[in-house]
Amino acid sequence: MRKALLALATSSVLALGLAAPAQAAPPPFEDNAEKAVSEVDPTLRLSESTELESDSSLDPSQKVKTDDVTFRGSGKVVSVLRSVGAVRKVTGDTTVGRVLQKKKVKRAKAGARDVLISSTADQYGPGLTIAAWTERTGVNYQVISRDGLDRAGLLKVVKALPADDTKASRKARRAVESAPPARKRVESRSASSLYVDGAGVATDDWGDEGTLCNGCSYSTSNYTFMWQKVLWADNRLAAGSVDCSFGSQTASATVNWQNWMGVSADGIVGATTRGRADNYLSQLETESVRYAGYSQILYFTRNSSNNRYMFNGRYFGYTYTTLC
Repeated sequence: MRKALLALATSSVLALGLAAPAQAAPPPFEDNAEKAVSEVDPTLRLSESTELESDSSLDPSQKVKTDDVTFRGSGKVVSVLRSVGAVRKVTGDTTVGRVLQKKKVKRAKAGARDVLISSTADQYGPGLTIAAWTERTGVNYQVISRDGLDRAGLLKVVKALPADDTKASRKARRAVESAPPARKRVESRSASSLYVDGAGVATDDWGDEGTLCNGCSYSTSNYTFMWQKVLWADNRLAAGSVDCSFGSQTASATVNWQNWMGVSADGIVGATTRGRADNYLSQLETESVRYAGYSQILYFTRNSSNNRYMFNGRYFGYTYTTLC
């Protein structure tokens, strides 16, 4: 009888063990971002969620994974990004735009972090407001706002984001720790290359490019395609009208965009219009450059060898059309 009871007890323990749920996986990054943003501004709704993999600027043999989650509502655009891999620690020299504030923020169950608040606004007008910090070596965060949250709102999102135990690989951490100090570079490039060029900080990339208009030089080109994609991302041009040709429809969409942005509405993509547009560019500490569109996020690549802009592996040249 004792043997029977012992056997029954053993089988009961085994059954309970089998029935016990496995340890729950941590919630995905998208869920954490949505929880934090909705807590700060319930009018913002999840709009896009993207996973990117690109070459590290510290070590091109390594890949950096970036999760990018964007929320929209009432004309606001707010994104939460996490980059994991060989990415430099966040400092004033790695931050996009002009640093407005450095604040030590106590993150829920994660300890204090040094958060930099920066702005890409310049002489051409408003831009992005960005909160950036290093969660741990090889793990960087950005919270980016276009016409959305102010500094106080961004800091609330930083505090509300759940603790994150994601770690970069040992190889990536070694690359970060051994990297020389970063230096912020502001560089102008001439339009004479006949390619859209970028070097240094992203927010000065487009101001020195060539002029686009209906009937101007280069009006049929991959360069026109780039501008049309910006109009599309800001919901001023239909996707079917992105055709590499700057005709009357693109000119009308450009006037619409210029009126919306508060710049001279002449349908010509001159220095002021281009300078206004590149205020919405930011970098991911890789070769990737990101345009925070009103309705869509655009991702471009700046080739590491010549800094020329690319899209789907093709350059934005002034004199040919291979993207349409």
